[in-house]
Amino acid sequence: MRLIIRFLAFLILSLTQVQIATSQLVISEASATDGWTSADGSTSDWIELRNDGGASVNLGGYLINDDFDFEDAWELPALDLQPGERMLVLASGADKSYVPENWQCPALDSDSWQYTVPTSNPSSNWKIAGFDASGWQSGPGGFGYGDGDDATVVDADVIFLRRSFTIEDPLDWGYLSAAVDYDDGYIAFLNGIEIARSASMSGVTGNYNDFANTWVEATIYEGGNPEQNIWDDSQLSSWLVPGENVFAVQVHNSGAESSDLTIRPFLGLTRKDGQDTEWPAPPSWWPDYEG
Repeated sequence: MRLIIRFLAFLILSLTQVQIATSQLVISEASATDGWTSADGSTSDWIELRNDGGASVNLGGYLINDDFDFEDAWELPALDLQPGERMLVLASGADKSYVPENWQCPALDSDSWQYTVPTSNPSSNWKIAGFDASGWQSGPGGFGYGDGDDATVVDADVIFLRRSFTIEDPLDWGYLSAAVDYDDGYIAFLNGIEIARSASMSGVTGNYNDFANTWVEATIYEGGNPEQNIWDDSQLSSWLVPGENVFAVQVHNSGAESSDLTIRPFLGLTRKDGQDTEWPAPPSWWPDYEG
């Protein structure tokens, strides 16, 4: 549906008197000008809901439509919105029974990664499970030199790194997000499939001796947020595999004369059923992608 703000209406069903008294669900912000762009390039209107009350509110029974005819309205998932929490609802027409909540991260920048400074192109299998990385080093991220944000100092112009994680069924997962803080360029892979690259690596093959085509400064150490992408199950279901999965990233300097290098990758997943995993939660800057 296309959301027209002046006709926006909500119908609240099956709420107890306690919920009405102790919770206050409000529309805190909205856009009716295709203000959201998804990873596939599609755009949609959106609204942001916020719980201004002192108790959680279950969204089951809340309906939304672009007019006052609720016969064909969309019902929000039966999720609990805690006091102060927000939810972004996209008016994209892509109806899903789950939302990207409860993010868990099988890969954080501070985790232990396998890494190497390549002197030649490794086997293409370095990005998938089963690769023999016994000759690689291991250490906590971030990696690089020059900015004081490197847990593992590596004075090099190119670094390849990889981290494995295990899942049972790819169909369990609803959303995936990759965030990468970098200086000067990166390419990211999931099980050998390229899922993201910086604009500074446009047209660059990604060989062991390639340079990024422009200079880019890292952001986290200066208080900023890294570059980030999100994908839904229509995309990620063909990327994930049962068993061992590999998130691999390579970073490239813009030139041999560069004074610094940074690579700090993050990978997040959400289950369709919203259940917890054994993986840690994302960092505090991770966006609330709910919707």
